[in-house]
Parts: sequence; C-alpha cells; structure tokens
Amino acid sequence: MVILARAAGLWGQLLNFFFFQAALVSDVLLIRMCLVGGFVFLIVNGSTGIPDYKQLFYNTVDGEPIIFLDIIIWSVITGSIHVYVIYCLIKDEAHIKLKDDEEEAVWRLFYRRSGMPRLEFCEVVKRAFWHRVKSGEVIVDETNELSRLHFIVEGIVEFESAFHGVSSSPRKLGSGDLFDLNVTNVFGVKVGFDHDRFKAVAKTDCLLLTWTFDQVNIMASRLSPSISSYWRNMILYTVAAEYNRTHEGFRAIGAVDASGKAEDASWRSGARSRDFSPLKPEEEPKKNSFMGTLGWIVKSYNPFPPKGLRHNSLPVSGILAKNRVEALYQTLEQTKQTPMALGREVASSIMRHHDYFQKQSRQGTGLSSIGDTLEMIDADEVNRKSPDINIADFEE
Repeated sequence: MVILARAAGLWGQLLNFFFFQAALVSDVLLIRMCLVGGFVFLIVNGSTGIPDYKQLFYNTVDGEPIIFLDIIIWSVITGSIHVYVIYCLIKDEAHIKLKDDEEEAVWRLFYRRSGMPRLEFCEVVKRAFWHRVKSGEVIVDETNELSRLHFIVEGIVEFESAFHGVSSSPRKLGSGDLFDLNVTNVFGVKVGFDHDRFKAVAKTDCLLLTWTFDQVNIMASRLSPSISSYWRNMILYTVAAEYNRTHEGFRAIGAVDASGKAEDASWRSGARSRDFSPLKPEEEPKKNSFMGTLGWIVKSYNPFPPKGLRHNSLPVSGILAKNRVEALYQTLEQTKQTPMALGREVASSIMRHHDYFQKQSRQGTGLSSIGDTLEMIDADEVNRKSPDINIADFEE
C-alpha cells in the first residue's frame, strides 16, 4: 500500500519555487541565480530535517533534531559551482579599462564596425602585437605569406596578388583595413581571396596591429563563440567596404567611416580613420540601470527556446574553407622546416586539389603526412617546378 506523504513545509516550497523559476527563464545568469536560490533552501531544508507543512520550519523525532547530511554536502558542492559561475558572468558585465590610449582608439573602431564590447576586445588585442613599418618595406611576400593577419592603424599599404597565374593590378589599403583576408577563412565563412602569390608593401610609414595565424585560429575556434561572431562582423564590414570602393562614386571620395560619411582627404595619405575618434554620446554602450535590469528580467521569462537554437550557424562552405586554409598553412610551415622542402609553388598547388581537401575537411583539421599529400600531386608537376626533388624520398 502506498502512503501519501504530507506536503513539504516552508523550506520545501521555497526551494521548489526557485527551481520552477529556473525552468521559466531563458537567460543563463538568471537561471544560475534561481538555481542558487533553490540550493540555498535545499540546504536549509536538509538542516531542519525536511519539515512538512504542519511542522513548517523544523522537524524532530522524539524531540531530537534531524539533519540530512548528504543533502547538505551535495547542495553545498553543486551550489558553490553555480555561485562561481554567477560571479564570472557578473564580472563580464563590469567596465573594463584598456591598457592605453592606443588600445582605446582601436577598440572604438572595432566597436563601431563590429559591435565588439571591451571584454571580447581584450581577448583579441592581447593576442596581437604592434608593428611599425617604414615606407617601402615589404610586409608580406612568399617567405611569410598566410602567416599573419594585419590591421592598419595608420599608413598606406599597396598589395598585389596572383590567382591561377593571373596577376591583379596593385591596390591600396588605408587605415582601418585588414590584410591578408585569406587568413580570415578560419572564422568559418568562405571569404575567399585565395591566391598563388600575395605581396604587400608599405607605401608610407605604417603602424600595424598584427596577429599570427595560430592566434587567429585560437580566436576562431577555442575562445568564446561571441569573439568569432564579432570577428565575422568585422570581416563582413571589411569585405563590403572593399567592394563599395570599386564603385565609381566611392573612388572619388576614397572611403567612408562607419557612419557612412566620407573620410577626411588625409586618409588617402595614411591618416587614421575617423572611426578611431572618441565615441559620441549616442554611440556609447548603454549603462546598467534599474529600469534596464527590470526589462531584462521580464524579457528573460521565455521558457520555450526558439526553433534551431542549438543548430550550427556556419555554412558547410565556410567549414571547408577553414579546413583548406589551415591545411595550406601547415603545409607551408612544413616546407620551411623540411630540408627537402617542396617549394612555394608546389605547396600552393595543393590548394587547388579540391577533392583532397574536401575529404580532409570532414575529418580533423590536422595535416596528413607529406607522403599522403604527395599522392594528390601530379608527379610531373613536382618534377617540372622542383627538378631536384625525388618524390620517393618523401614517400619513404
């Protein structure tokens, strides 16, 4: 025979109330806060002997108090984890002071063009290094191609590239632009800009903010998803700005800032973009307020997730592009370290073996052995471009 137990007392009702609230809200911070509230009253409930509605506050047996030690221990351990996560999430919302005025200026441009907050920008800028370049100095050539992503703070850079043997006419980049955009394929969207050869030369003294390929890959794959999302915003802005400049009307004014206004004429000579300037009051990020917090709580009451919440937003073409550029980069690094290196042209030709990279992209992104790679390369092509190389040496 089943005996129906009495309803829980005050502490049991309160812990169930908080657990119920955790099921109703959708914001991760509110969920954690509700769970902590539930575990607090679970500890109280276990410490008072799990009283029923008649005892209300405290349960005893023959006048002796009852304590459920296992409930208390598990609740303290689990609740402590939730408390620490709440601390981390609240800390993320605190104002962050950047290292110096230069970082502040670069953040303002990133914020205007991609919406990137200070927290994410701190993760981005600490993986970069400042790089001053003299006029006429070569920044990218066949010795370091694809190894770095550069952001122009000030100055003019001229680049030219070749794809499938067809060379492009030289083009100029100014303050606020990124290069080599082929590196940005690692963010999971097929940006393109593939090339067999890429060369960039400083036309004026330049100040660059530079990330190595490995650091870009870390930002794309191993940090918070919000960082890669803001980077994709930045890349979209950059590609769109470059495309807009091909219009005759834009050529007359050179470039526009994030608000759509023409950059000063000095931008053509290497001056900084207007997007580095201090934010206007209407551009400042919104500060926390009582009404804002109240609105956030109300909007968070949405227990049923929208369709597709857990789906991957990256296209298959972008994932393939990411894996291809990673494989090419690792191949180029191998050619630098291997005494019998394949040579730059042969390594670049690997990029054009689409079926091979498509097969690799559905596995891990690590590069296969050189012997496996050479099976996909036409032996005649290798012998023609590098007559001193014996493929059999690699296959062994």
